[in-house]
Amino acid sequence: MQYGTMADPEAGAARSYFERCDVMLFDPQADSRHKTTNVLNNLGFRNIFDARDMAVAADASLSDKYDLIIADAGGAKSSICDMVHGLRQSNFPENPFVGIILTTCSPTPENIRRAMNSGSDHVLSQPFSQDQIRARINAVVDERKPFVVTLEYVGPDRRKGGMRVSEIELIRVPN
Repeated sequence: MQYGTMADPEAGAARSYFERCDVMLFDPQADSRHKTTNVLNNLGFRNIFDARDMAVAADASLSDKYDLIIADAGGAKSSICDMVHGLRQSNFPENPFVGIILTTCSPTPENIRRAMNSGSDHVLSQPFSQDQIRARINAVVDERKPFVVTLEYVGPDRRKGGMRVSEIELIRVPN
């Protein structure tokens, strides 16, 4: 995905671009999935694949067609976090750099850490507002962090400015 933010004067063009993006949405809770779909529709997304259970989400993640994945990370033992980790490690699709936003209705430090360590671009607590999800999507589109690639972790560089002293090369990811 690559285009201006929704706050830009070109927001209409961004909205038009979002209409052409393919999104996979995984949330086992029908109510939450429906709310997220409505928010995405309001932002201009039209091609939303509804993955109602983990098996469907895992099969869909094998596809290279998605521009964005939004998934409920569930609890600390979340299979979706394992799926994201495998996706980032290139165990599944051809595009390990797909934008990924994980959500959780249980934002404990352990759950947030597991979701972030999976390699997701962002983690968002549920319930969330349209502005919050828009900000995360815009960050994936316009402010994507370079990726760190190690044997254990592939994902956005989460180190703070002064903590970047490392031999690990950062990779600019294609949007």
